[in-house]
Amino acid sequence: MRLIIAGSRNIPIERCWLYIVAACREIQPTQVISGHCEGVDRAGEVWARKHGMEPVVMEVTREEWRDCARAGMPGAAGPIRNGRMVAVADGLLVIMHPDSRGSADVLRQAKRAELRIWQVILPR
Repeated sequence: MRLIIAGSRNIPIERCWLYIVAACREIQPTQVISGHCEGVDRAGEVWARKHGMEPVVMEVTREEWRDCARAGMPGAAGPIRNGRMVAVADGLLVIMHPDSRGSADVLRQAKRAELRIWQVILPR
């Protein structure tokens, strides 16, 4: 399974690590896809490398943020990147705070695309 591992940027690796390990034991991903943000995304990349996989990193570049801002859509670069990840994935593991807009967006897009979803909501 091609699995997106994503979530809130301010969840430290040590807080989300056990959730990633447990979920991946069940899911058995063959590929990990990451938005390369701090927190959960980077933890997913670490998990992939520890299991002999090079993660597929779909980072938003500074130029993409700038171009979206110039086009009057300053917050659009993240959702556009999320759409790119969803387009090549079979599933999503999202570990998030309930008020995380970026995580909510990738979750919404994954549901629309009918990906398999594993969701963990952590209190602040």
